[in-house]
Amino acid sequence: TSAPRSGSRAECVCGAGQYMMSRTVSTLAGQISAGSADGFGTSASFSGIRGADVTSDGRSLLLADHGNDRIRLVNLVTGEVSTPAQGFNGPEGVVALNNDVAIVADTRNHNLHPLNISTEVVRTIAGTGSAGGHDGVSTNAEFDSPNALALVPGGQVFFVCEYYNFRLR
Repeated sequence: TSAPRSGSRAECVCGAGQYMMSRTVSTLAGQISAGSADGFGTSASFSGIRGADVTSDGRSLLLADHGNDRIRLVNLVTGEVSTPAQGFNGPEGVVALNNDVAIVADTRNHNLHPLNISTEVVRTIAGTGSAGGHDGVSTNAEFDSPNALALVPGGQVFFVCEYYNFRLR
């Protein structure tokens, strides 16, 4: 069978055992072809979404748009897609610390960046910019392709998965 076209609806059965339920699957944003357009719903386009996280208020979804080297923001109320930050090199992970700040795993730049969603300011908080494996403080630490992030409840600590160092930090 072929994949349904953008905007189409398909019924699926989710879960296992006694938790079987039927849900409708539909497109919130994006289209079948790759692109970088901001906009509403299916007028927006992406190129290889690798990571996603919901802001603490549940109103927005952050996406690591790997192919476009951008972080995208989807307003879950209106369906609007915007680009609060670009210029990364293959971002694969993003985690929302709160409604205003997210951490980005800038995979091919071997760095971690906080992104202020409101002001669109990006800084480097960890990583030297070169692949490596040394532990250290802030920009003295080295990563080799950080690709996934997880936040501990409370938002004070997050974990970093590294693709080529085969480590959790």
